[in-house]
Amino acid sequence: MEGTMKLNEFNNAFQTEQQCLAYIANLKENKCIRCSSFNLNTSDLKRIRCLKCNQTFSILTGTIFSRSQTSLRSWFYLIFR
Repeated sequence: MEGTMKLNEFNNAFQTEQQCLAYIANLKENKCIRCSSFNLNTSDLKRIRCLKCNQTFSILTGTIFSRSQTSLRSWFYLIFR
């Protein structure tokens, strides 16, 4: 998604918070924040569990969005417009 997106393109690409989370997941190297294992249960991107050390974390951990009260759709709109 290079350049600016038209509003209808944005709305089609990011209809839900889950689609925003999935976009971030595709950009990140998804490994455990504690033991660096790639053996993760990612069925819920807001609550990822490492199958090696049992650490639980979010796909947003370590990103600028991790403690934000603003929705990802709002952030993405500002970023991609």
